[in-house]
Amino acid sequence: MIWQDFIEQVLQRGLELLISEQQYTTAITIARRLLALDPTAEETHRQLMRLLALAGQFNTALEQFSECQQILKTQLGVDVMPETLLLRDRILQVRTTAQNNLPQDQSLFIGR
Repeated sequence: MIWQDFIEQVLQRGLELLISEQQYTTAITIARRLLALDPTAEETHRQLMRLLALAGQFNTALEQFSECQQILKTQLGVDVMPETLLLRDRILQVRTTAQNNLPQDQSLFIGR
């Protein structure tokens, strides 16, 4: 267990540095590795949800919420925290806004 704690601390520190440098793609990979070590770490699920949303992967972020919810329910018998619900709601809002602000389909030209 000591090694797992050490590895988690190193990965968490690396994750924080990557986030501060806006290296979201690599940070997503690290967050997933952290969840492989401890799938019940709700804060890490939230970090991953945020990172996916920042990378424009809104549907994947929402899938991550569902996975978090299922893991916590089946493994710990608890519901997600209010902060996680708020983050899910925020991602839904941002996704809807992003979808509504997309430019019109430019492939439907009339003539040349």
